[in-house]
Amino acid sequence: VWSEEAAELSKLVASLKQVETQAKVDNVDKFKAGMSAFHAEADGKAQTLKSTFDATDKAAKDLCAWLNEEPKGAPEAILSTILNFAAMLEKAHKYNIECDYKEEKKKRLAVAKQKADEERAARKASVPGASSPAGAALLPSNVANELALRLASKSQ
Repeated sequence: VWSEEAAELSKLVASLKQVETQAKVDNVDKFKAGMSAFHAEADGKAQTLKSTFDATDKAAKDLCAWLNEEPKGAPEAILSTILNFAAMLEKAHKYNIECDYKEEKKKRLAVAKQKADEERAARKASVPGASSPAGAALLPSNVANELALRLASKSQ
C-alpha cells in the first residue's frame, strides 16, 4: 500500500508539471490565467503532501531502526507487527485478570468452607450429650445415666 501511495504521489506531481507546461504554451489568455492559478494552488498542496509523505516515510524508517527491523520494508509490516503484539498483550492481560478472579473466588470458597466447618463443630459441641451413644442425645443426662446403669447390671 505504501509503495502504491508513493506511485500515486509521483503521478500527481508529473501531472502538475504537464498542467504547468500546457499553461505556459497555450495561446488563450483566459485559459493561461485560469490554469496558472489552478496550478499554483495545486502545486502548493502537492508540495505539502509530498513533504508530509517524506516525513512519514522517514518516521516509519526511524521506527523500524529503533525496533531493530529492516527499514527497507513497507511500514505496513512493522505496524502489523506492533498491532499483533498489542493484541496479544491485551489477550494476556484479560487472561491474567480471569486467573486472578478465579484464584480470589477459590480463596473465598475456602474461607467460607472453613467458617461453615467451624460453625458446625461449635453447634455440635453445644448440644448436650452429643458424645453419648445414638439415641441417648435425645434423653436428659440423668435418664441416660440411669439407663446405662440398668443395662450394665442386666448384662452381668
